[in-house]
Amino acid sequence: MPSSSEEIVLRTGKSRKAYARSKLPKALKMNGDLYLLMLPVLAYLLVFEYVPMYGLLIAFQDFSAMKGIWESPWVGFDHFERFFQSYYFGRLLANTLGISLYQLAVGFPFPIILALCINEVRNKYFKGLVQTVTYAPHFLSTVVLVGMIMIFLSPQYGVANMVLKWFGIGTISFMTEPAWFKTIYVLSGIWQNMGWNSIIYLAALAGIDPQLHEAARIDGASRLQRILHVNVPGIMPTIVVLLLLQIGTMMGLGFEKAFLLQNSLNMESSDIIATYVYRTGIVEGQFSFSAAVGLFNSVINAKLTNIEVRFEMVPFEGIAEKRNLVITSNEWPDAFHTAQFPASDLLKYGSQGVFIKLNDLIDEYAPNVKKLLEQYPEIRKAITMTDGNIYSLPTAVDPNFKTASTNNKMWLNQKWLEQLKLDEPKTIDDWYNYLKAVKTTDLNGNGQPDEIPFGSVGITPLMQYLRGSWGLGNRGAANNLVDVDPQTNAIRFIPTDPRYKELLQFIHKLYQEGLIDESIFTIKNNEFYSKGSQGLYGAMITTNPQTLMNQHSYVGGLAYKGPYGDHLFSLTRPRVSYPGSFVITSTNKHPEATVRWIDHFYGEEGIKMFFMGFKDISYKELPDGSVDYVDEIKNNPKGLTTEQALIPYVTWPGGRYPALVMQQYFKGGESLPSATAATAKVEADILQEVWPIFNYTPEENTRMQILDKEINTYVAEMEAKFIVGDIPFSDWDKFIGNFQKLGSKEYS
Repeated sequence: MPSSSEEIVLRTGKSRKAYARSKLPKALKMNGDLYLLMLPVLAYLLVFEYVPMYGLLIAFQDFSAMKGIWESPWVGFDHFERFFQSYYFGRLLANTLGISLYQLAVGFPFPIILALCINEVRNKYFKGLVQTVTYAPHFLSTVVLVGMIMIFLSPQYGVANMVLKWFGIGTISFMTEPAWFKTIYVLSGIWQNMGWNSIIYLAALAGIDPQLHEAARIDGASRLQRILHVNVPGIMPTIVVLLLLQIGTMMGLGFEKAFLLQNSLNMESSDIIATYVYRTGIVEGQFSFSAAVGLFNSVINAKLTNIEVRFEMVPFEGIAEKRNLVITSNEWPDAFHTAQFPASDLLKYGSQGVFIKLNDLIDEYAPNVKKLLEQYPEIRKAITMTDGNIYSLPTAVDPNFKTASTNNKMWLNQKWLEQLKLDEPKTIDDWYNYLKAVKTTDLNGNGQPDEIPFGSVGITPLMQYLRGSWGLGNRGAANNLVDVDPQTNAIRFIPTDPRYKELLQFIHKLYQEGLIDESIFTIKNNEFYSKGSQGLYGAMITTNPQTLMNQHSYVGGLAYKGPYGDHLFSLTRPRVSYPGSFVITSTNKHPEATVRWIDHFYGEEGIKMFFMGFKDISYKELPDGSVDYVDEIKNNPKGLTTEQALIPYVTWPGGRYPALVMQQYFKGGESLPSATAATAKVEADILQEVWPIFNYTPEENTRMQILDKEINTYVAEMEAKFIVGDIPFSDWDKFIGNFQKLGSKEYS
C-alpha cells in the first residue's frame, strides 16, 4: 500500500490536470479579446511563412510551370551541386557573410549607445528633437535611401566629394569602388535604423530601478560609472536576446538595397546570394535552381477585328521579372505583347506547353505573317526553334530600311567640330584627338569645364561600336562574345583575342584621361537624355539625339579605321532582333481570333496605324501619298520630344514590339534625314552576314542559358575593372584563365 503522502501527491497531480482542463474554457472566456488579437499574427505566420514552404519542393525538381509542382520531374540535389560548383559560389558566400558580420560588428552597438545617450538627456525638448531626427530615416523607402546615397556620393555634385575637394583630396567614385560598397551599405543602414532600433533599449532603461542609481550616486559614482555599472547590466538581457536574434538572421541580407546599389564595377563586393537568386530566378526564369540557392541561404540562416483587348502595362525595366513571375503563378494572360522573351525561354515554355505552337495558326489565320515568312526565309529561321515549332512573332525589319539595321550610331557635335576647326574624324586617332579637344575647350562658352567628350548609357555601346575598328564583332551585335576568325574561318571567342585586349587598353586610356563620362557605369536613360538635352556631349552613341534630346546639331560618325586598317560597323543588327515579341499562352480560349488580330499589324494598314497613330490627329497624309506626323508632334508647343508627344497615340516607342518595321511608316529616330545621312556614311562598312540570336536544342538550352549568363556577367564585370584601372592589364592571363572554369570551350 502506498503511504498517505504518496496518495496525496498522486491525487494532487490528477487534480491539477483536471483543474487545467476546466480552466482552459474559462481562460478563453476571460481573455478572449487577447486571443483574438493573436489571430491575425498567427494567420500571417501560417499564410506567409509556413504555407510557402510547400514551394521549396521545386528546389529538387526540374520545375515546369505547365506540369506544376507535383508533376515536375525530380532531380534530387543536382541544383545544389551546380551552385556549389559555380564560379561565383565562393564570392557570393563571402560577400553575404562579410556584409552580415560587418553589419553585426559595427551596426549592432550603435542603437545601444544612442539609447544610453538619449537616456541621459534631461532637457525634454532636446531629447524629443534627437529622437525625432534619429527615428525619421527609418520611414524612408529603400529606393529613396539609395537615391539619396547616390546624390550625396556623386563624383561631380555629391556633398562628400565637395568636402574632399575642399580639403585638397581628389574625388572618389564611391559607387563604383568595390572597397567602399560594404561600408556604404552598413553605414547607411546604421543611419536609417539606429534611432528606431534604440526604442527597445530605451524601454529597457526605463525599467531599471531608480534606487540603484540613487545608491550609486551616494557611493560617489560618476555619471559614466552609473551608465557602465547600472544601465548596461540592467539592459544586458535585452542586448543578449536581440544579439541572438540578429545572429539568427545573418544570411538574410535585404535584397533591395544591395540590388539598387549594385553596378558592374562593384559586383565583386555587392553580389550576394539574394541578388544572385533574383538574377537566376526572376530575371532568367531558372526557378528550380534559384529555389535551391534560396533554400541553401535559408538553411544557413535557419477594336479592328471586333476584339476587345485589355492590356496590363509593365515598364521595360521590370519586364523580365514581371513575365517570369506571371508564368510561375499559373494565371497567365491570353498573350504576352512586347514581352521580349529570349529564344531560350521560347523553347523552354513552348516545349512545356505554356506557349502554344503557331505554325498551323499562321498558315490558316495570319496571311500577312505567312507572306512575310515566305518572302524572307531568314525571318522564319530566326523564329523557328530547334524542335521545328514557332512559338512567337517577332520584331522584323524591312530589308530596304537600312537605317534600322544600324540602329544605334555614333553622333558628333557638328557645331563643336566647326568651332574647333577640325575635320570629321576618319580614324580612331582622329576621334581620340577630337575628344581631347572637347575636354580642353570651353565650347559652350559658360566658363565651366562641363563639356563631356563622350557619353552613352553604359560602356557596352562603346565597346560594341569600337570593336569593329579592331576587326572584331564581324557577325553583328546579336551575339556579343563570338564571331568568325578571318584567318581560320572558325568561331572565335572574342574576349580571348589579343585585339580585344588592345581595344580595352584604348578605352582605358579614354577613361583615365577623362574623355568618357565618369558616370558611364551607373548612368540611366533619363539622366543620359537630360545631359544630352543640355548639349553637353561632344560624341554619343544612341538612336538619334534629335528625337530623344531635341538636339539638332549632331551628325553621324564613321566606322573609324583602327590600327590594323579595319573599319567594320560592328553594331549591325540582324533582321530579327527580338524573336519573342508576341506569344499566345495555352489559357487563351480563342487563339485563332488572337492570331488574326496580331496579324493585322504585319500588314500595311495595321503597320500605318501602329506607327503613325490616327489620321488627322497624330498624322496627316501628304499630296504625294506619304504620311507624316502633324506639327504638334514634330514641333510640340510644350517642348516635348517627338517620342514623348506620341505617347497618347502609339505604343511603339522603346521598341521590341510585334510588327514589321517599314521606313514609309516608321518615323522614329532611325527614319529622319539625319539618320539616313548617318547610315549612308557607314553603308560600305555595314556587315553583309549578320548572325541572328542563337537557338539551341532542348538538351542544350538550359545549360547554354546558364553559361551565357555567367560568362556575360563575368566579361561585363572585368571589362569595367580593366577600363577604370581597378585591375591592371598585367593580370590579363589570369582573366583569360578563368574562362576555362566558366566553360568557355563549351560556350563557343
